[in-house]
Amino acid sequence: MKKLLKANNVYLSKTERLFYCDCKIKIPTKYDAEIIDQCFEAMSEIDLKYNSYQQDSYIDQINKNNGNWVKVDQQLIDLIQIIKKISSITSGAYDITSMPLIRLWGFYNKENDSIPIFEDIEKMKQNIDYNEIQISGDLIKINKGQEIITGSFIKAFAVDKAIEILKENGVEDALINAGGSTIKVLNNAEHPTWKIKIPDAETSVYNEESEVLISNECFSLSGRNENCITIGNQKFGHILNAKTGYPSQTLQVGVICEQAFLSDVLSTALFAVEPNEFPNVVQELQENFEFEFYRIENNGLKIKSTCF
Repeated sequence: MKKLLKANNVYLSKTERLFYCDCKIKIPTKYDAEIIDQCFEAMSEIDLKYNSYQQDSYIDQINKNNGNWVKVDQQLIDLIQIIKKISSITSGAYDITSMPLIRLWGFYNKENDSIPIFEDIEKMKQNIDYNEIQISGDLIKINKGQEIITGSFIKAFAVDKAIEILKENGVEDALINAGGSTIKVLNNAEHPTWKIKIPDAETSVYNEESEVLISNECFSLSGRNENCITIGNQKFGHILNAKTGYPSQTLQVGVICEQAFLSDVLSTALFAVEPNEFPNVVQELQENFEFEFYRIENNGLKIKSTCF
């Protein structure tokens, strides 16, 4: 544990590696350090239980048994139902069954040096359809050839669970930073806000001019620079538009929302949508969910709501 000074309070800080990123939790020193350990235990349990990259997780079982029903818990069903609703609003641009396309583009092959041909993309798109995630009672099934990826939501869901543990233990002032892309905070009257620095969309460099204040909320960031590949001299981000089959050309999206899970899903969904469809999509999303956002296009144009 390290002690950090922030807003006239001294904080305990601990970092663990989960969800393939560094996750940091900070709480004031007046609280027991074991509370942080409880949070990490809960996050680790979610990682093992739901992460598509974890062997024998619910999602791993669904993927390996594609075409067959798999028994899961109600928590996963609730998450999938919200995700399917958001996918529907984006007309399928955001789709968690896009793992086959991600592999085709070479995000798991460092030696990939060519853009997939149109015919291969179109063929792979036949396996991409969130509507084929079927739910019946406590059972979930996907079609043969389909595969779910949880990267856009499971880490954030774990952050929400950790925040619940902090609240149960009376913690009113805290920060959880999961990989820099999911930052959720707790605030009280003594410490009303946390200042979150935002990296430059082009260079990923942090500067004092780009920051946002959040209070009892989550800030989620999706950016092309955060996870990308270069083919030839062209950079491609890891967030694909599942409708087109191509990586989105959006530079960066930030979302502020009370719930980390929803914040992360929305930042990915808003990143994936084509520019011409974006106004209608964001309007419908805001009719169903409460959030603030900004989006930076490939040409540098910034679209934002009031708090940004």
